[in-house]
Amino acid sequence: MKYLKDLKEGEKIIEFYLVDEKQIRAKKNGEEYISLNLKDKTGHIPSVIWDNVSKYKDKFQKGDFVKIEGLVGMYGNGLQITIRKIRKVEERDEREGFDELNYFETTERDIETMWKELLDIVDSLEDKYIQKLVKEITKENEKKIKMYPGAMRIHHEYIGGFLEHTLSVARTCDYFSGKYGEVNRDLLIAGAILHDIGKLKELSVSNITEYSEEGNLIGHIVLGSDMVKEKARKIEDFPEDKLIQLDHIILSHQGNMEWGSPKPPMTIEALILHYAEDLDAKVNIFKRAVKKDREEGKFTQKDPLLGRVLFKG
Repeated sequence: MKYLKDLKEGEKIIEFYLVDEKQIRAKKNGEEYISLNLKDKTGHIPSVIWDNVSKYKDKFQKGDFVKIEGLVGMYGNGLQITIRKIRKVEERDEREGFDELNYFETTERDIETMWKELLDIVDSLEDKYIQKLVKEITKENEKKIKMYPGAMRIHHEYIGGFLEHTLSVARTCDYFSGKYGEVNRDLLIAGAILHDIGKLKELSVSNITEYSEEGNLIGHIVLGSDMVKEKARKIEDFPEDKLIQLDHIILSHQGNMEWGSPKPPMTIEALILHYAEDLDAKVNIFKRAVKKDREEGKFTQKDPLLGRVLFKG
């Protein structure tokens, strides 16, 4: 298989990919063309169909595996495939090497090992109400926590990414709870484990990851807040003051309103969680950008998310 990370300008390809996005658009003269985003486990690439649009536009949909024939060229600062022929994958294609596993990136860490580490952290919580709350939510959502990506595109966007990110943030917060005085460790760790829990409702995951109706209309921050409050109120005598503070950690974890948080962090636990979460996301972006970069030399192309070139070392 010719993986997307190995494509080069001027290359003619016949290969299988997953359609991650599909849009019918209009040229300046009013004629239609098809804009696509193709995917395999090594990344994404924009693609376009200029000709025979009426022939192909109803032959495949977003989320389909397709076989394409096309030419790799430059578009802006990156590569693009101009597709000349395209069809959906058929049963016979398995004999030519098609395998669905080639299209889904997975965490490099063992999922069951990470899950056990997360449960060990939950078991270390000393507040019986908070421990019960976190334990029940994680157990009820075990399958999704293990398999969901951490986000649509920005960071940890692969199978197991949600668990990898959650565990990493929880471990960082555990360290900072000991480094700084007057930090409520149980509240901080609970916030670390539950801060993104709303993504399990925000995202719809099958062959592709996309936003659910709830995700588009409400978003993961409010969805997560609602999930936690609903569960806490089923636990007899759950302290209201602790629920308010935990809710604040979840609602403020992205730091400011421009990033989706209705409130900025106003407690020491919320402040630590915000920076721990942001750091983990940015380090993941950095490492993946370096890993996937095609440039020669010591520096990557300018990364659009971090806004700078990165030193590869």
